[in-house]
Amino acid sequence: MPWVTEEQIARAREVDLLTYLQAKEPNELLPPRSGEYRTVSHASLQYRNGWQWNGHRLSLGGTSPVALIAFLERNPQITRVILHLDNDIAGLTAARKIKAQLTEESRRLCVSINPPRGGKDYNDALQREVRIERKPSLSRS
Repeated sequence: MPWVTEEQIARAREVDLLTYLQAKEPNELLPPRSGEYRTVSHASLQYRNGWQWNGHRLSLGGTSPVALIAFLERNPQITRVILHLDNDIAGLTAARKIKAQLTEESRRLCVSINPPRGGKDYNDALQREVRIERKPSLSRS
């Protein structure tokens, strides 16, 4: 992996993701439901739009694939990865690199990229949806 060192991967393997998120990004977690935490913005959008999600969610905490690689190594049963990185140059570039890296290293994985439509990230999309719902109707009586 040209842009992730072996040392970074080794350190990531030692980190429990939930502990990391609780310490570093507590506002990005929804309380446990069925024993699993969910990240806030994307999960909230899906919930609001009636989507049911029965898989895993993993916050990368940026654009590095280290947490994802460690997670996939611990969960070899996973065969599909959907990348929901930001809809900006850094996010789209990182998503393409991660997809290329994962598909090169494992033929068993189906990897897709799904940036938010409109807005930089899923939080922007969620806020836009909430604003639209709250906007008073301009219909005439």
